[in-house]
Amino acid sequence: MTHLTPLPVIEDIPPGNIFSQKESALISDFQDALEAIDQTLTCSPYLVSSQFSAADICVGDHLYGCALWPELDAIIQTFPRIISYMKRLKEMPSAIQANVFSYET
Repeated sequence: MTHLTPLPVIEDIPPGNIFSQKESALISDFQDALEAIDQTLTCSPYLVSSQFSAADICVGDHLYGCALWPELDAIIQTFPRIISYMKRLKEMPSAIQANVFSYET
């Protein structure tokens, strides 16, 4: 698997077999987390219930942070429900007023 830059968590590991193993494990864990979020979003527009909660703040912030890395954003883009979820969070009046998620991915 070739990336433009090392994933931020493993950038201090020199290239080689251990780097590749760590990178593969991190990508697999990230995909598993996205699949869990995606599955949750099949039942509700938000993570805990049909209403926005602190869980959405925490997860949404992390999703937007991960989307800043092209390698991780490419994985996020394969989950249409998560993309819609991120858009819902970004378009919330409170998010607009607080100017959160104002950076472009």
